Amino acid sequence: MKRLLGLMRQATRANYRDRYRRGCLVELPARGELLVTGDLHGHKRNFDRIVEIADLAAHPSRHVILQEVIHQMGSWKRDRDMSFVVLEKVASLKAQFPDQVHVLMGNHELAELQGRVLYKDGRMLNSLFDRGILASYGADGRQVKESYKRFFRSMALGAVTRTNIFMCHSIPEERFVREFDRSFFVEDFATLYRSRRQLVEELVWGRDFSSELAETFARQIDAEVLIIGHEPCDEGHHVPNPRTVILDSKDERGCCCWLRLNQPYSQKGVVKNIKRLNPP
Repeated sequence: MKRLLGLMRQATRANYRDRYRRGCLVELPARGELLVTGDLHGHKRNFDRIVEIADLAAHPSRHVILQEVIHQMGSWKRDRDMSFVVLEKVASLKAQFPDQVHVLMGNHELAELQGRVLYKDGRMLNSLFDRGILASYGADGRQVKESYKRFFRSMALGAVTRTNIFMCHSIPEERFVREFDRSFFVEDFATLYRSRRQLVEELVWGRDFSSELAETFARQIDAEVLIIGHEPCDEGHHVPNPRTVILDSKDERGCCCWLRLNQPYSQKGVVKNIKRLNPP
């Protein structure tokens, strides 16, 4: 138990001390490679595959974007969600490669911070998650859960390349979108959550992927292409409008995207670099 809590503290510190981070924004360097992934939702095999293909130890200028780590989307055994196992693996990877691994907050992490109830197929995901933790850690479960929440709180809200490929969990709704710009992201999370909580929520919960909204958001934050998660994709990725690419990494069709950090990309260029995590 002491070892796990120490790991979560180390990973939380690594999030805050990431050399490329300013406030809640990861400003990636001008050189190297980037592996962008979508929602994981506790899919252990896909996470292991991401670690394998990223091969960070052998490629010190390579970076990985991870997001929406928790809450399985089905296949709960004994009414327990075991996605915290992958969460701990993510924390370990962040601790091992603190300036190469960058974790973005999703709506499921924010919901756990807020105590907001989430359902899937009539099941309360929060309760399934808590049952899994309790089954594994018993009386220490509450302390472990608090260490997870501190890690959630330390996650970034966005990441951007020097060529203005912008990554965040979703796109805010129309009535809020003009309140965003780059300066929003460089505030620390505590300040944002205290003073602009609604905007934090919109950034991870928005479901409007219209062309007009994406164009406005991209203009507000000076983005050439938006790469987001949040939306399930039957084929592992989706192109909902001319500015946005959605990645989904949570199942057997899960995808990722390889980018060179010094290279400009159009949306078509981003899509061309999308690969299956588990090719047929």
